[in-house]
Order: sequence, then structure tokens, then C-alpha cells
Amino acid sequence: MNCLGCEKPLTGIIKNYERLNRISSDSKVFGTGGQLAQCEQCGIVQKPFDSVWQSECETIYSSYNSYAGSDGIEQSVRGGADYGGKFAPRSYLALERLISLGDLSSCGRLLDYGCGRGPTTRAASKLLPGWRVDGYDLDRRAEEELDSMENFDTLFSGSPNETLNKMIESGIRYDLIALVHVLEHIPHGHDALSKLKQLLLPGGQILLQVPNRISNPFDLLVADHTIHFDPLSLFRIVKRSGLSVQFLSENWILKELTVLAGYGKEISEPALRLISAADQVRWLQQVARLCRDTASVGSWGIFGTSNVASWIKGEAGIKPDFYIDEDVAKHGQRIDGVEILIPEKVPEGSNVLMAMAPKLAESIINRLMTLPVKFISLPPTSVYLK
Repeated sequence: MNCLGCEKPLTGIIKNYERLNRISSDSKVFGTGGQLAQCEQCGIVQKPFDSVWQSECETIYSSYNSYAGSDGIEQSVRGGADYGGKFAPRSYLALERLISLGDLSSCGRLLDYGCGRGPTTRAASKLLPGWRVDGYDLDRRAEEELDSMENFDTLFSGSPNETLNKMIESGIRYDLIALVHVLEHIPHGHDALSKLKQLLLPGGQILLQVPNRISNPFDLLVADHTIHFDPLSLFRIVKRSGLSVQFLSENWILKELTVLAGYGKEISEPALRLISAADQVRWLQQVARLCRDTASVGSWGIFGTSNVASWIKGEAGIKPDFYIDEDVAKHGQRIDGVEILIPEKVPEGSNVLMAMAPKLAESIINRLMTLPVKFISLPPTSVYLK
């Protein structure tokens, strides 16, 4: 197997990763197993691209149901410090921030690549009412839902390479192409971006958002994510496609990386940060032990309802007594029969595990510390940020 970044033979398989439970990107427990590697040549963290990983992805995508817990509504996340910490759906925050840069006209055409059930399309209908949107996904299971959106035109589906080739040949072109939490699913992302850039109009841009594995080590547990990006690896993958990286931020949305790419002036390459994925795996093992210990004593709950919450439940081995979420789209709903509560309704004296990256968990605990519950802090991340 070769590295997905530098194409050299892949070494650096991380020991004991296979003992951890994994999760699918649609928030289902996927069990132990699998492999994780950090290339000893270029440092990119990745799942080895072999037949086992491909088979597991086929299993995951055969019953994929994104945002099932909120009836298809994209989860709300926190904007970064330079965005005032706003709490809103991810795609909405990304497009709103992009519009604030003043680079988008009042009308145009957007390709929502990897559109799923249309969270980016839905955000565009509110923020870019003069724009028309097309979508691409592997299948057409969300076609009816997408067609119900006023700004949506055409759903393209099928093999990624074949579909992109047909779109290029057709002459269709876009002002903006958005890949929101998509690139981390594509083993050879530079190839996909190289084709997508041929669909851009002059002056067009590609918007990318991916998890940041440095600030969010839980991303390593997502079974169908292939590359676990940091700023440098994302920059290099985009540059390898022939696009210019015009903007890269760790602060648009907490725990995530945002890139604007196109044909304009390129920013400088980010500094190398040697963050060991093996150290991050050891940190995850500490968290797994904490999950089991917390679930073994008294009433307990999980703050959060995303992928991390599913993983915590899997490692704990039993269902929590409740979930907590500040996202109003999820209040009153249930996960496996367990109710999702607002923070103020949590039973007094309960233990609450924070299902999120440590920095975000710390900010929430500080904000809600007057509640009569015991927030269980995660182990310090200094073990892998040393």
C-alpha cells in the first residue's frame, strides 16, 4: 500500500488502534478493528487504502442516514473565536462567513458536491436566494428531499469519476463548488479536486471544510474517513490538485479546517506541526476507560448527540440515562429510546460526559457550571500536544 499523500510505500501503522470502537460518519457504532497509519515520510494520518477498508465503507454507505436524529437537519456547531462563537448549522456558518468576505455576487451557480440530504443546499437557499444549486452524491435516495428545495435544480449521481467526466464534457460550469465534510471520505482527494476545478467558471472558487484532527482527535475513530487532516496535509492535498490555496483557517468553525481554493494568489504553506497520531490514540484509550468508569456508577448522561456521543456509548457498553444537546432541532427527540434533554432539565446530581473535543468541552463546562450536575472532564490533551 502507498501513502495517499506522497505515494511512497506506507509505513507507520499505529499499534492498538484496532482495540478501540469505531463509529461511522452517520453516528453509528461500528465496532473494533481497522487500521490507522501515520506516514513516516510525509506525516499524513490515514486509513490504509485496502480491500478491507473499502468493504467497510460499502457496508456503511449501504444504510447511510445522515442527521437521522434531527430529521435531516444538519447539526449546529460553534463558530471560532474570530466569528463570535455563533451557534448554527455548519453549512450555514461556512456560507455566511464566505459571503462576509464579499467575493460572491447576488446570483450564481453552486455545486453541492457530496450533497447528502442537502444541508449546504438548504443553507444556500437562505443565504444566497439568487443562486441555483446542483448536487452530486453516490445515489439518489435523497432526490425527493432535494427536489423540494426551491433553489435546487439537478441531482447528479453514480460513480464519482464517470459522473465528473460527463459533467466536464457537458460544459456545465459553476461559480462555487462546496465540499462540506466530504474530502475526508475520498482516498485520492487531489484527483477529485483536479476534476472539480475543471467545472469552475473564471474566478470561481472551491469551498472545503474537513475535521481538524489536531483539535478533534475523535475524528480518528470515524471508520469511513480516509485522511485525517491537519492544516499542512490539507494544504498539500489541495495544491497537488493544481488549485491555489487562497485561504485556510482553523477558526471559522471550532475543530474544523476551512479552505478556499481557486486560481488566484496562493497563501504561504502552513508550518509543520509534528502531532503524533499514536499519542492521540493513547489519549483516546484513556477516554475509553473514563467512559466505562463513569457508566458504572449512578445516573449518567452524554452531552452531545453526534459521532462522539455514539462512540462514548459504544465504549461504555450500556446506554446513558439521557443525552443533552443545545441544538433546538434535537430537543425532545430520542436516540435508541433515550431522550435528548436541554441542559436545564438534566437530573440533579447526575454525571455528564462531554462528547466533544477538549477545548470546546471546557468552554461549555465554564458556561454551565452552575447546573447541579457533575461534568466529567476529559483527560488533558497535553499528552499529544507536547
